[in-house]
Amino acid sequence: MKALAEVWDFITGGSLVAPAAVVIAVGFALLPLGLAGPLKAAIFLAIVLLGFVGSAFERPR
Repeated sequence: MKALAEVWDFITGGSLVAPAAVVIAVGFALLPLGLAGPLKAAIFLAIVLLGFVGSAFERPR
């Protein structure tokens, strides 16, 4: 289990915001909202990018 935690920490860079943003973006993408494909893709990308920007300003643990 420790190895899995180390791999997760390496991938996310110790951030909590970035993986949360990715989970929210994927959840949004899976919702059947009836939006056009390009609009849904743009919102998905905006969520991911805002998550990564937010993780840049996150305080280190």
